[in-house]
Amino acid sequence: TVLGKKMTEYLGIPYAFAPIGPLRFKEPREIDPNHFRNTYPAVHLANSCPQIIRLMNFSGYNDSNPTNNINENCLKLNMWVPKRRKKMPVLVFFHGGSWTVGSGSVDKFNGSVLALRARSVVVVPNYRLGFFGFSYLSGKNGISGNMGLLDQQMVLKWINRTIEDFNGNKSKVIVFGTDSGGSSVTAHLFSNNSRSLFKRGIVSSGAITHFMNTVSPIIAEINTLNVSLLVNCTKQTIFNQTVISLNTTNLIFYYRNIINETERNNTAILECLRNKTVTELLEAANKVRTEGQMPTPFPFAPINNDTVFFNGSIDDIYQNKNFNKDVDLIFGRTADEATFFMATGFTNNTQYNCSFYPLLPVNDTRNQCIMNETNFKNLSEYIGTLLEFNEIQKDNLTTTYNESATTYTNRSIRLLSDLFFDCELSRFAINYTKASSKNVYFYEYNRRSPINVWPPWTGAMHGDDLIAIFGIPFRHPEKYNNESLEHEKDYSNSVMWRIGNFTKKANATSLWKKLNVSNPEALVFNGTLEDGSEPLYTNTVLGQKMTEYLGIPYAFAPINSSRFKKPREINKDHFKTTYHAVHLANSCPQIIRLMNFSGYNDSNPTNNIDENCLKLNMWVPKRKNKMPVLVFFHGGSWTVGSGSVDKFNGSVLALRARSIVVVPNYRLGFFGFSYLSGKNGISGNMGLLDQQMVLKWINRTIESFNGNKSEVTIFGTDSGGSSVTAHLFSKKSKSLFKRGIVSSGAITHFMNTVSPIIAEINTLNVSVMVNCTKDTIFNKTTIRLDSKNLNYYYQNIINKEEKNNTAILECLRTKNVSELLEAANKVRAKGQMPTTFPFAPINNDTVFFNGSINDIYKKKHFNKNVDLIFGRTKDEATFFMATSFTNNTNLNCSFYPQLPTNDTKNQCDMTKKNFKHLVDYVATLLKFSKNETLKLRRIYNKYGSTYTNRTIRLLSDLFFDCELSRFAINYTKVSSKNVYFYEYNRRSPINVWPPWTGAMHGDDLIAIFGIPFRHPEKYKNVNITNEKDYSNEVLLRIGNFTKKGNANLLWKKLNVSNPEAIVFNETLIKKSEPLYTNVELLTCKKLLKLIQQSKEKKQISKDLFNQLRPSN
Repeated sequence: TVLGKKMTEYLGIPYAFAPIGPLRFKEPREIDPNHFRNTYPAVHLANSCPQIIRLMNFSGYNDSNPTNNINENCLKLNMWVPKRRKKMPVLVFFHGGSWTVGSGSVDKFNGSVLALRARSVVVVPNYRLGFFGFSYLSGKNGISGNMGLLDQQMVLKWINRTIEDFNGNKSKVIVFGTDSGGSSVTAHLFSNNSRSLFKRGIVSSGAITHFMNTVSPIIAEINTLNVSLLVNCTKQTIFNQTVISLNTTNLIFYYRNIINETERNNTAILECLRNKTVTELLEAANKVRTEGQMPTPFPFAPINNDTVFFNGSIDDIYQNKNFNKDVDLIFGRTADEATFFMATGFTNNTQYNCSFYPLLPVNDTRNQCIMNETNFKNLSEYIGTLLEFNEIQKDNLTTTYNESATTYTNRSIRLLSDLFFDCELSRFAINYTKASSKNVYFYEYNRRSPINVWPPWTGAMHGDDLIAIFGIPFRHPEKYNNESLEHEKDYSNSVMWRIGNFTKKANATSLWKKLNVSNPEALVFNGTLEDGSEPLYTNTVLGQKMTEYLGIPYAFAPINSSRFKKPREINKDHFKTTYHAVHLANSCPQIIRLMNFSGYNDSNPTNNIDENCLKLNMWVPKRKNKMPVLVFFHGGSWTVGSGSVDKFNGSVLALRARSIVVVPNYRLGFFGFSYLSGKNGISGNMGLLDQQMVLKWINRTIESFNGNKSEVTIFGTDSGGSSVTAHLFSKKSKSLFKRGIVSSGAITHFMNTVSPIIAEINTLNVSVMVNCTKDTIFNKTTIRLDSKNLNYYYQNIINKEEKNNTAILECLRTKNVSELLEAANKVRAKGQMPTTFPFAPINNDTVFFNGSINDIYKKKHFNKNVDLIFGRTKDEATFFMATSFTNNTNLNCSFYPQLPTNDTKNQCDMTKKNFKHLVDYVATLLKFSKNETLKLRRIYNKYGSTYTNRTIRLLSDLFFDCELSRFAINYTKVSSKNVYFYEYNRRSPINVWPPWTGAMHGDDLIAIFGIPFRHPEKYKNVNITNEKDYSNEVLLRIGNFTKKGNANLLWKKLNVSNPEAIVFNETLIKKSEPLYTNVELLTCKKLLKLIQQSKEKKQISKDLFNQLRPSN
């Protein structure tokens, strides 16, 4: 019984005839089913295959390597079969040991607990190693090579023939291995004869495509002949008893003059070798090491081109993608792979200053590795020489890894781990994922085992994952102290549970994301798996480590009694267990417009919408110093949008800006900006208060993530950009950020806020529609907000309703999200622009602005101690023209999302008549007189060569540019901080909107969020290198600004006497003197003057006018 469950253990089952006598060096020979006439007593562990025994009084080495029962009669397996009713998956484990040492019969690989927890039959075979498994002699009477891999294949054939007699399912075989065992798993993908024998694989710390995992047939044969010389089976005098040099200069000579001649004598050599004792051959093989080999590979390893296992060249199979692509795979690595080899190959060497004395206690101060700059340079030089690097390449190698960690020891660990394991493993995993439609997962095991007996500096070392996988805490509780034992059992359970899910369903768990080639992430196995979910992913973004935290709550869910309330801070002690940040933050409630058009969908959510949305997503690069923090507020006119869409994945931005990137969601529309006056009402501006709570969360928490709370930059576009300026007007935000980037929006724009009166009437209108208000003056149609009835509403309805706010609020809280969204969607105040929405920030409150925006602006009481970048795109309004004005015969602009971008039907070719119609429409909304309307037409008639361009200019000025540029100039006048301005006039080559939309609203975000790096597949027939370079240049400036408040030496600060904006175009890549354009457009001065003059002549109530007038 294992953990109280019945288990049958079969030890030492032969799967092939013993490779002795004439079968030594032969391919394994299958045992006929009738060979055993009597019951075979499977009660003794399988013999370990011949290898040099290193008897050390050190369990760190001995627990993976045999110390006895070594015999050539080793083609046997050990098997553990739980008692279950249904046929079980079969998990086959190939041990590691660099093809030369190791055994499946050591106690560490007892599969009983793994079998029970993974609900699988576990099979652990031994296979031939070193000279016995991977020698090679060419020719008909030679040695085929790759006998060790053929042994493994024979195990799979045995399982296919036999396993159903043991209640195993031969259709669900999973091969699993670590080190050379992991490389073996990938090797079987390259063998056609293995194709039908397994369905899934787990690859830990090895890939057969790694240059150190195979040798060429020529080298294998020279090494084999060298052994034959050492044991007097070859008499060629050119061979001597020293290590043969395999420099390229003499390889061809050896091959032509020795191997070809020797081939005729292969029969005699082979017979001679078969007569030698195991010890003689092992000792001779141990002396063979080719010149220039790394300290970790061995001369007897798989040959990379054969006729028996690969049936061809590995390189050709890989390049032509002729490997088995029909296998579900898990790839895995430990955080500090190379330290095992540093401890065994580089220690006690003054060149590297790393020491390891196995007989000393593990924490003895003499067991240390404290490398300095000289030690690190020696190591880089050594590696560079082995890789035949020139001096420039060696310098680049040193520079690259000098930036990878804080200490020279950690830099060395990273360099050697990348070289020996990680780089090729991750590349193979990504290449396999590209070619295969099957499930692929990746993990990084960064948890050092508490029973690890190697020095502390070895970290989470090569093979540490096997302690949890084989359930050592259950089998050897005596190795653990009482305090940690239960925790270690829980942890081991969680790891084995995932393996069990994978063996059975090919689904590691729903919380373990599949590998995605555009954003390859590895699940981190650390100390927080024990409750059954995963807390952390790490990925390599552009070759750098990145941790992604998804869906971290920054406030309690605004549901039930918290709906319409200010956000409520989460006490740090609220979470009693680890919070698993693995799912993107829910998007906040909004109307979903499902369109089969990526131009709209890439900025707006299509699923995962929930009131429990006060959460954030965060990307943290791996850097030694505390990093600035860049917070991005998404846009969407306060009504739609999400920070959780793929477009706003902050990984590349975080890496290139050398900053932590935080992207929160916040309440929108009716849920974020409704308003009811009075003590028991709705405060308004909940969406802005949510953003403020994000900044408070960062201030309290970010240093735990290596962030610098004193270097916070807030950034947004559209209403997100307006949000940045809104925080300048809030005293409670003042100490929470240092810099800002304002793209395409300002809170002082007349369409960005509403008065409290209008907000309250809109809120009460919704309450009527959902039967929470019964006043007959309200009806279920849109309420008219003409100035003549505003005061009447206020005096007769709102004052009266204030007494009933408690009842109204309670009623609204009982309504479902859909009811409220549908009602709010019907509310539009008469006279509102087609781009604005009825639920937006109120311009006078007691919770966020604590006063009137207009008064704060006029008196200059806003925060003037912030460095700012302002930005706009060249054709801001075309997005709204395409979504609000198209397919309208009065304007002659068309847009059909289902047609190709360049289809001739997607055009905007406005005439004089169309332009006049548009001007009249805008003038009516602004309540211009006939004379003012003529002036407006005259102003924009002078702009551009076409009526379409004149319209784009007029609407861009009105919706965005004029107020943004005026705010930037006004801010510069009163602030001593750095202020910059950009105009983005480069249309993205992947813009899916019609060509007439130009460099449109939001185009700058494509470069800022590094889309060319994250989605290169979108750039078909485009110079992707050029796009990456361009994105890099934009990101470089943002990075400089977040860190220093200085965008770039070539970017002039805004000067009020000559306000200029840098033009973001191709000159960024050329790094030449940039182009500048005037910030304050001439059309703006005239437009704003017209709007200002209009107010004196109109009977507009003060409150309504407050939302329309531009601020001085």
